[in-house]
Amino acid sequence: MIPNIRLDESGVNSIPGKGIRHLTVDRADATTSNTSREELPRVAVLITCFNRREMTLRCLDALFAQDSPDWVVQVLVVDDASTDGTYDAIAERFPKVRLLSGTGDLFWNRGMHMAFGVALAEDFDYYLLLNDDTFLFKDAISRMFSTAREMQHHGVEPIVVGNTLNPDTKQLSYGGILQGQGVGERTFRMARANPDRAEACDTMNANCTLIPRVVAQRIGNLDKAFQHRFGDVDYGLRAKAQGFAIYMAPGFVAECREDAETGTWRDRNAGFRTRWAYLNSPKGCPWPEWVLFAKRHLGPLWFLYAVSPFAKVILQSVLSGRLR
Repeated sequence: MIPNIRLDESGVNSIPGKGIRHLTVDRADATTSNTSREELPRVAVLITCFNRREMTLRCLDALFAQDSPDWVVQVLVVDDASTDGTYDAIAERFPKVRLLSGTGDLFWNRGMHMAFGVALAEDFDYYLLLNDDTFLFKDAISRMFSTAREMQHHGVEPIVVGNTLNPDTKQLSYGGILQGQGVGERTFRMARANPDRAEACDTMNANCTLIPRVVAQRIGNLDKAFQHRFGDVDYGLRAKAQGFAIYMAPGFVAECREDAETGTWRDRNAGFRTRWAYLNSPKGCPWPEWVLFAKRHLGPLWFLYAVSPFAKVILQSVLSGRLR
């Protein structure tokens, strides 16, 4: 049984903030609606997955258990040639999910690009980007729509970001991102989640992100030039550069653990070869993609930012005696 969400059986520029940095969202509004069925927004939920069957199923269980059925949803899942039975398991448990097959080398951004491209062609009212390791709280989507409605009352059609909570540390894991604006201060940091009000940010991790039609029409799809990383942050920065606002919904909307650093280029206990190989892999900072991102978004000193992770790995490996 799939409760609470109506399923779709078929397969104007905003003013950025109008000086509003935050606003209070009435949580009661997130669970009430007088909207008729004809006026319910059509929402495409976009997910990509690879060999995380149980995690992906849990993500979908949480999605379909959402409160307040104020939306008509079509769920599109790209299975990137999983070998653990993910595709068949989704088809069996969630027969109305629209499954798309990847080639096995899409990774996150190109998998989401595939799903987003299909959805854009069908012109939905909203596009919800959702990671398969993100488990929504029951009122998550209602609160995100409540934030969108409140902003619309102020003349703004925002991207709405859902912040996620690490269930072990009870701390922020992913969500809204702030960027420094000085010439030499273009670095990024996570924005703090405010429990009571929506807060503006500069871009986002798209673990749970609601993109309205007007933004999608102007900005289009995620950039396919990025294979795994950077695509979501790039999308938010491009949207903001076009005058769109990005707001975080109040509090946390889901649980999601951060990716472990062990064995990655950030792992100071790993040898140089391990770190260097990971740094140049799709999940690291592959040079052509990282240079593209840096040129777009890191200002006149972009080259210094671009070389910094590579220089850091070399220097740290030398100093630690792990240059092998």
